[in-house]
Amino acid sequence: MKYFVKLIILAFFLLTACEPAEPDTVSLMIVNVSVINPIDGETLRNKDVIIRSGKISDIRPHSVKYTTDATILDGTGKFLVPGLIDGHVHTGTIAGLSFTQSEKYPELTKAYFAQQPRSFLYFGFTTVVDLNGSQESFDRFEKEEIHPDLFNCGQALILEDGYPAVFVPREVRQYVFPN
Repeated sequence: MKYFVKLIILAFFLLTACEPAEPDTVSLMIVNVSVINPIDGETLRNKDVIIRSGKISDIRPHSVKYTTDATILDGTGKFLVPGLIDGHVHTGTIAGLSFTQSEKYPELTKAYFAQQPRSFLYFGFTTVVDLNGSQESFDRFEKEEIHPDLFNCGQALILEDGYPAVFVPREVRQYVFPN
């Protein structure tokens, strides 16, 4: 009897651990690409990269033939590398423009902030860390249709004559940075 009870309990756990098999749908294939392996520095040449549900599920030799309804990108002569991480960005300011210049050219500022997330992705950065910004700038960045993953450190304590307050005219610093 003890053996039978143990068998029933074991069967219960085995059956509850089972999950229905996911359909074997490939959403994207990058074919005949050179894959950079950051673990050992090896370049895997002439590979097909299989992507399911937004994640790489397999890397196969290009010589393997199979049929698929997936979108196919030709990677001939190209390299596939892991996404880069930029650990020091500022999504709320425009490099090279002061705060007053940004306010003076609102259309330029709007276009810059719309393009900024795509520019990170274009250059391979799939994750960025903003070291000082407002919740408004983080929200604006993440509302763009495509953007890298954004992590942030919140808003820093700005000293009156410190960075970036020195770029704001002295007469309005206390209003812009009201610490």
